[in-house]
Formats: sequence, C-alpha cells, structure tokens
Amino acid sequence: MTPRTNKTAIVCFSTIEWKSLYQTPQAVMTEMANRGYQVLYIETTGVRGVRPLDAKRIVDRVKNWINSSFGFREIEQNLVVLHAILLPFPYHPLAVQINKMLLLMFIKLWSLSRKMDTLIAWVYLPTPLTLKVIEYLSPKSMIYQRLADFYCLADQPDQLYGTEDKLMKKADIVVVQGKGLLADQLEHRPETAFVLNGVSPQFSSSGEAPVSCLELFSEIRRPVAGYIGAIHEYFDFDLIDEVSTILQDISFVFVGPRLCSAKNMIQKPNVYFVGERQWHELAHYIERFDVCLVPYRKTKYTESVVPSKVLEYMMIGKPIVATKLNELVYMQSKNSHLITLANTPREFARAILSGIVDKDIRSRESRINFAMSHTWPQKLDLLLTKLSELKEV
Repeated sequence: MTPRTNKTAIVCFSTIEWKSLYQTPQAVMTEMANRGYQVLYIETTGVRGVRPLDAKRIVDRVKNWINSSFGFREIEQNLVVLHAILLPFPYHPLAVQINKMLLLMFIKLWSLSRKMDTLIAWVYLPTPLTLKVIEYLSPKSMIYQRLADFYCLADQPDQLYGTEDKLMKKADIVVVQGKGLLADQLEHRPETAFVLNGVSPQFSSSGEAPVSCLELFSEIRRPVAGYIGAIHEYFDFDLIDEVSTILQDISFVFVGPRLCSAKNMIQKPNVYFVGERQWHELAHYIERFDVCLVPYRKTKYTESVVPSKVLEYMMIGKPIVATKLNELVYMQSKNSHLITLANTPREFARAILSGIVDKDIRSRESRINFAMSHTWPQKLDLLLTKLSELKEV
C-alpha cells in the first residue's frame, strides 16, 4: 500500500551512511516515511577526522554523489537521502561554518519541492555542525536519539560534550538505547528521557535464500556459530581466536564489512569472514546459524551499547551467546532465558555448545515473542505519543 504524505517534514542527522549496515537510523526513518512524514536523511557528517580506513567510505560517498541528483537520492516515497560532500573537519570553526552554509543550502533545495508546514529535527549525530544547523532551522520539535557514548569516538571529546549537552537541553525528548545512557539524561531533564530499542517487523527468513548463502552453508561443516554486523575495533578477535581453537569441530561464520586492519583477521580452517551482505539477506544467514554471537570487547564505548543484532537474532528465534556488556547484563537480569553471557573463552565455548543443543521449541518461541513485542512501529507509537503529551504541556 502506498503511504500517504502529510505536511510534517523530518530532517534526520544520522551517524551512518544509508547503504551501510542497516541499523536504528535507517529503520526509524523508513518507518516514519511509511507513516507519511517527509524525511530527509542526511548521511553522517563525521564525529572525528578522516582515517586511512575511511578511504572506501569516502570513495563510496563520492560515487553516490556522482550517481545522484546533486547529492539527493529518493529511496522510496517520502524518503530522500542526502549524500553530502563536506569538509572533513568536524571541530574546526571555519570548516563548521562552511559546512553549515552548504548543508542549509541542501536542505533548502530539498524543501522547495515539498509542501510542509511543520519541521521536526531528528538527531543522531551530536556535533557542532548539527547544533548550528538546528539553531538556524528552529524546528517545531526536536528529538535527540542517543545511540551510544560518542565521547569515546570523537577527536575532541570536550567540544562534543558541550555540544551534546546543549542538544539534550534543547530537545523536546531524548531517546536512549538502554539504561546506561538513561542516567545521564535523568540528570539533565528527567521529563524528556525515553528508553527505546527496536527491530523491524520485516526482518524475516521467509522467501528464497540468496545463492551466496546457500553455497556457503553447503560447503562448511556444521554446527555453525555465527555473527552479523561490522568487524570493527570493538570486535574481540582474541576471544574468537581462542574459542575457535577450543571448538575446532564448529564453524564460525562472520557476516559483515571489515572496518578494522586486515592484520586482525583470524586465519583458521573453521573461521569464515564472508564480507558484507544486504540487510534483507541477513535473516537467511541467521536461520542457518545454530547459535548466534555478540563477541564484543568491554570498553568505555561498549559499556552503553545495545547491539541491534540481538533483537534480530531473537526475531529468528536463535540462541544467543554474548560477552557481558552492561546493557546485555541488564537484559539477562530481566529475561534470563533469552541470552547467555560469558566472560572467558572457556565460558564462551561452553555456552556455544549449550546453545547448539538447545532445541526447545518454547525457548525459541519466547525469543521470537520478545522481539515481536519490541518492533519499531510499536516503539514509535509510544515515542510519538510521549512527544505529543510533552508539547501539549
């Protein structure tokens, strides 16, 4: 069914490229577009300076710009992505001022062809550029959806702290992924704090599996412990190296783009890094995993992370083994049957073996039901109701 179009527009300042890993910003903006909101999704303008590993992302951004209409690409009705090419200095005053003028020009161009009477700023990226653009736009409402502790990623965390503090004070509502980040907002403005984490109801392994998936699982040994997501600096290579040595009869499959040095990649006959796959293909890989993994290192950054893959694993009903991230510890304390946490390689290996033999239908249904009670349409209904109540007050 074709979504209606209303006169409320959303300018989204995202932390991620549209075609990168499909995460919260893409899922939320897709749902809002389906509800008739006119969405401009601005791809990340950066929270730190350029690094060598960013080369591919820069090339992709330039290609997207060339293959688009002045940086604009219509994804579906009501949803336009902006592949903006800006100066890569997120904290340099002159660069911020130039980028502000460029970004406002793009937003003006986008708005010219649209009938709108209300503007909502939906913020994921708490940088000086975002703040300056929002101050100029003066939107009717502002939502800051705080996904993680970005101070750990920034080149100049002191500047980011000041900017984020201002954004949290300006926001009509501040959405956080988990309990860890909630504490910060309760200190600022407790009436605006809102916990939100969800999964797309369309995440399903129904339909025909891609040929690459079928070929992979026809060639490797079972059982399979698998992971979907980026292979980044927070991925615990040492843990997987030891666990894959302990469990040499189990295949370990990792599906996702490599965002770290190639020297970290594990070279073993039972370990497979298969690269990035499209979001709609991922459920087919998960369906063929016997147990799903979240092998993250414990760092200051991951203390506040709620991996979106956890709910996606649950949507397919699979057992999950993860390291003891704070937010997962909290989840387990409320729902001990949903996820198994482990600290050491041997604990992790034992948990994988237990997950592989877990064929209990009730456990599978419990995981699916939990995920289905946390879909984005349900969560956004609650958020928009809360926003409406706050604006009335």
